[in-house]
Amino acid sequence: MPRTLAAARWQVRKLAACSYWPGAKPGPRAGPHIPLGIPVLAKGSLLWQQIQDAYRIVWAAGRKLAGEIKPLDKTLGAWFHAVVVSFTIPAAMEILIGVAKTNKYAMSESGDTLEVVERPSGGLSVVLADGQRSGKSAKFISTMVVRKVISLLAEGVRDGAAARAASDYLLTHRNGQVQSTLNIISIEMETRKLLVTRNNPLPVLVFQDGEITSLDERSDAVGLRRETRPVLTALEIRAGLSVAVFTDGLPFAGERSGTPMDIHSAFNRMATLGESPQAIADGLMSEALTLEHNRPGDDISILVVGVRSTLQDDAVRRMQVRLPVWPG
Repeated sequence: MPRTLAAARWQVRKLAACSYWPGAKPGPRAGPHIPLGIPVLAKGSLLWQQIQDAYRIVWAAGRKLAGEIKPLDKTLGAWFHAVVVSFTIPAAMEILIGVAKTNKYAMSESGDTLEVVERPSGGLSVVLADGQRSGKSAKFISTMVVRKVISLLAEGVRDGAAARAASDYLLTHRNGQVQSTLNIISIEMETRKLLVTRNNPLPVLVFQDGEITSLDERSDAVGLRRETRPVLTALEIRAGLSVAVFTDGLPFAGERSGTPMDIHSAFNRMATLGESPQAIADGLMSEALTLEHNRPGDDISILVVGVRSTLQDDAVRRMQVRLPVWPG
């Protein structure tokens, strides 16, 4: 397979010319610059597959060859032509999820909890909660909320209803004395939408079509009031989309030293460069830890979900997890 756009364009024309010329059948003559026959290229043949492979490179570069007519040879007083027909290969996309988490300095456990669950319709949901305070007590709260949500999502309950149920569950068990932020990012295969569910005062950042948008409509944490409702936003799944969710440890980074982190600019910069979701999450975490001198004042969790074009033609789902383990 060609590795560059120029090589792909050249191979498409070369293969088309070779495949059209030998099989061209003479037909009614319509003029000196009109082909005598309409060439037929069998769909599924080796040449067809090779042309598709070359076109994938062109498509990946965001280009499309225009129809061209070039003379090949002169036979029986008429021109035979190779016609390179422009066609579009269905866009192949994949959803990538990147996560970076770290504890508050000198705390053995993070109060943030993140889980991934498969949806009955075939999609995925990522649930992130930040329990009140830090350490084990916060971890207990966030785990309670996340487990309630993922159990309901796995049973087919809608995201908004699952978030409301988790809020009522926490309110009932803790009498409204503790709270937890909650974010759900769901990939719905039935509607081909990316659904953002927020019970979090912090915004969710969205990068799409070269612009960054902040989903910052007022939203309250779960567990305090019976009437708590989430804010839902549906985004179309398109290549280039990136969504960033984070807990309050990220905007808190740098505040103690008077140099707060500019999350919008950092996210916009990395998303514009086309970085992978994992690279964006790692980049945001790295900048936060630098501002905190590697002693974060709160738990930091960063979740980035992105939609990217891919040349992969298989249906294999993949997941990679990295968990640091320190000696004894």
